[in-house]
Amino acid sequence: MYFEEEEWTGIKNGYENSLWKAVRTWDKTSVSINPKNTNQVALGGFSLTPLSLIDKENGIVTDTFSTSNAPFTRFINGSVFLSSLTYDDNGNLWVANAYSIQPLKLLSADGQWYSFSLGSAASNKQTKKLFYDYNGNVWMSVANTGLIGYKPGSSVTSSSDDKTILLNSGEFTGNLPSNNVTAIAMDFDEELWIGTDNGFGILYNSENAFDASTGSYNVQRPKIDVNGEVDYILGSLSITDIEVDGGNRKWFGTANSGVILLSDDGLSIVKHYTMDNSPLVSNSILDIEIDHKTGEVFIVTDKGLMSYRGDATYEDAEYSDVKIFPNPARPDFDGLITIQGIRFNSDVKITDVAGNVVYMTTSNGGTATWDGKTTTGEKVASGVYLIWTASNINKGRFVGKVVVAN
Repeated sequence: MYFEEEEWTGIKNGYENSLWKAVRTWDKTSVSINPKNTNQVALGGFSLTPLSLIDKENGIVTDTFSTSNAPFTRFINGSVFLSSLTYDDNGNLWVANAYSIQPLKLLSADGQWYSFSLGSAASNKQTKKLFYDYNGNVWMSVANTGLIGYKPGSSVTSSSDDKTILLNSGEFTGNLPSNNVTAIAMDFDEELWIGTDNGFGILYNSENAFDASTGSYNVQRPKIDVNGEVDYILGSLSITDIEVDGGNRKWFGTANSGVILLSDDGLSIVKHYTMDNSPLVSNSILDIEIDHKTGEVFIVTDKGLMSYRGDATYEDAEYSDVKIFPNPARPDFDGLITIQGIRFNSDVKITDVAGNVVYMTTSNGGTATWDGKTTTGEKVASGVYLIWTASNINKGRFVGKVVVAN
């Protein structure tokens, strides 16, 4: 199933889709969309035919892969376990093949398969998460082993000049909170955020770690002082996912404590949603994904899927599609007026038509919000208000207006 323009659409099942009808395939557990062709979707999982390519627009399977046409390694029962897969920026598909001597596979954009060894630490073990970062590196978590980084050399199809690194819980080999890595994300500062079943850590020098000496590529764990007691942020919570929103803030899914939003530096908790203080149907979070155009945060729990209207989006450097909503803000509206589609980290001022400033804020990525009140917390008078935005980093500004009726 896929959700687009507020509608759910299903891919035809095996009895209606000829390629699926001809093979034995089930248990789709990983999905990735090709950035070079967003109509192409890869589905991976645990079955005799573990990988399928989908034509989303027409709802059909265009190709399937098994050991007969891909260099996959079978599990003991004959099935192939692809624990995770992800497209890179060039349309190459990276695949984690569990229990293989060469667990990292690559289906190149031109349709050729390649296999890569990540050393003895990953050989014939259960692979888990796979992540492609902004610098072109691939990170793979391995059960009870830690996190392995793979840096392709001059060509992604050749292993002659590639580099690997293993991060684990050793004092001088990563200092991870645990060897069970459950989540991987990279923020806008190219810092690698690593979630485990015992808290999280940040690798600040991820690109340089491949050439670093022993002990100089350890992760750091932010601490907080609460009433004189110093402890790690989020302590030993079991992390299930980490996602970075348009404001460079981090959304954490947890095994049994709901959803937690941290500030961009990870030093403060912005929001913490649980079943007790929000409409969450479960505190057991399996996955989080963000629509960076709208800010909508999709939350997968063990009891279903739900979404939250977030207040951060990717920037629009050209101000090509700025939205201000609701506009007008009517007397019965008691939410946030949203300015969406501006530049990253913009200063935002709200003034009346005479130029008097009534409110100031800074955008989260490309989105800013206003509660319709003055800086002292009073509702503004009915009227037209001007919205002035200016980037703190680059040139560019936008001026809009909103009508408020109280």
